[in-house]
Amino acid sequence: MNSKENTNKLHSNCFIGIDPGTNGGIAVIDGHETKVFNIPKEPKDLMRILFPYLPLDPVVMLEQVGGRFGDGAS
Repeated sequence: MNSKENTNKLHSNCFIGIDPGTNGGIAVIDGHETKVFNIPKEPKDLMRILFPYLPLDPVVMLEQVGGRFGDGAS
């Protein structure tokens, strides 16, 4: 994607933010309303949430997750 496409993408009417953690969630702003969802356990359930927004060409932001000392991550 070139820089002009990146700039145009910022004018989208649909934005999706994803916190993929165990207690994470999904927020969708589609220009008319805001919806929030708990992060599903199964990938198929994630697709059920996201699929209806694909025709809107959403901008999707995914939190970068990193382990912290004491969280049990290796």
